[in-house]
Amino acid sequence: MDEQGWTRGGQRDGGHRAGQAVAALSAQVETYIKAGLELHDVRRLGRESYHWDVAAAGKAEDEYRDFLWVCWTWWTSKHQEKIAGMGRHADQMWHCHMLLPRKYEMDCESIFGSGYILDHDPFFDDKVMPAAREEAKVAYDLAGRPFPGELIHTCQWSIIRQKGG
Repeated sequence: MDEQGWTRGGQRDGGHRAGQAVAALSAQVETYIKAGLELHDVRRLGRESYHWDVAAAGKAEDEYRDFLWVCWTWWTSKHQEKIAGMGRHADQMWHCHMLLPRKYEMDCESIFGSGYILDHDPFFDDKVMPAAREEAKVAYDLAGRPFPGELIHTCQWSIIRQKGG
């Protein structure tokens, strides 16, 4: 539970759903991801690391913001901690964000709640890839975001977990 009394999945302490409060929280998180999350230094790292021009960096940032929103929506709606399937540019932007560990940790807590971080497991069994990608398509649809056209070749799980857990 965070300082506002929210627990994982958008429930108030005691497990009672507060529909309007959950919708308000969802809108706040979406607005933060779209407009409040400062990614200037992350975008700069992406431009330096991947030799992106301004347009490519902007596209990567948009895909990464979509990816963050999809992860949050999937986690809170389905109570799933894992999702697989992201665009190559979103993955690259995500790795640039993780190269700024203090910022990344603070940004994750701003999105997922106090004590939570978006982590990843790069080990992925190719046998589950088709089903995982289909599930990811459902997650992107649920979040109202377009499914990335250029997926990374080796998919990985993104995991929302408590820090230290």
